[in-house]
Amino acid sequence: MRIVTNEKLVSRNRKLAQYLFFISFGLLGVGLFVAGRQIAPENELDVALGLILPPLVLILAYGLTFFSVRT
Repeated sequence: MRIVTNEKLVSRNRKLAQYLFFISFGLLGVGLFVAGRQIAPENELDVALGLILPPLVLILAYGLTFFSVRT
């Protein structure tokens, strides 16, 4: 039995996975920076962003990391 490999598809998926990995790695770094900030109680918008933004960024980064590994 002969096995045929679609080199074009393999190469495209490898590039996509590599780009997604570096983007997700950078996004994880930004997410950890945002999550580690202190929340300033003087501005309500900052408090809302401080509570909502870190989980969203970290969940997005986790999803990109998962997708880049599965590609």
